[in-house]
Amino acid sequence: MTEPADRYAGAHVLVTGATGFIGAHLAAALAQAGARVEGVARRRPDTPLQGCTVLHTADLADLAQCRALIRSVQPDYIFHLASHVAGRQDLATVLETFTANLAASVNLFTAAAELGKPKSIVVAGSSEEPRQFTLADPETAPSSPYAAAKLGQSAYAAFFRRTLGLPISHARIFMCYGPAQRDSKKLVPYVTLSLLRGQSPALASGRRLADWTYVGDVVDGLVRLGQRPDVVSLEIGSGRLTSVGDIALKLRDIIDPAAKIAFGAEADRLHEPQRFADIAQSLALVGWRPEVGLDDGLRRTVDWYRAAQDELNR
Repeated sequence: MTEPADRYAGAHVLVTGATGFIGAHLAAALAQAGARVEGVARRRPDTPLQGCTVLHTADLADLAQCRALIRSVQPDYIFHLASHVAGRQDLATVLETFTANLAASVNLFTAAAELGKPKSIVVAGSSEEPRQFTLADPETAPSSPYAAAKLGQSAYAAFFRRTLGLPISHARIFMCYGPAQRDSKKLVPYVTLSLLRGQSPALASGRRLADWTYVGDVVDGLVRLGQRPDVVSLEIGSGRLTSVGDIALKLRDIIDPAAKIAFGAEADRLHEPQRFADIAQSLALVGWRPEVGLDDGLRRTVDWYRAAQDELNR
């Protein structure tokens, strides 16, 4: 039986955000399946990147650079994962998030539509963006500039798909975790590394609920969606909610059950969305469902960070 990634053998694939957490895992999986993977990032990484035959440096917020990138790569498939991820809700985050996320996405869609349409474009959305939005209902409003930019990206993707015929599909990715997530501000790496170093993680109340999804499952969902340009949107998550506090305690139990976690040391964010994926629909649409359970995924993640401690502490 052919694995989903094997269908990309011999294809030219462009992965934006290839140096990011999900992007790096995706590039490696596609390269292993025989695709020619060309990545793009705003800056070159400090460590070698596995999977990319070529790594371009470009700022997608510049339309001329987007056009040059598409001309150079001539991709059969595009996975658009490049994003400025910021959970902050302050005014200072608005413009940088708009530029790096929304403007960059519109530029990429424009260049792809002008210079030869690929077979499919998969755009990474987020559980942060509301499923439905009306200005009259404040409960549906985005809770952060990042969520607003993702919502705008989805609106433009719908326009380019319906009106201009660009084969864009939207992947709503829920809270992704796993090995090699190098942003130490994110919950799982922050708590894991703190505990491995003998430190007490300082968290908010821990009451926030989220849908946690292992990175290997996320990659599998993206790969499947890329082969189905007829599917408009796919939800990639576990289908269940687990609190931040429970995640932290599970990590503590794996690493050091006697360790202390400082709950309440930070303030909770306002208006946090509590959404989980519709995995029954995902199974029906592309045959995808998560395979890695939360406890198993967290153990795999801790094992990776434990083995990589010396490198990460340099």
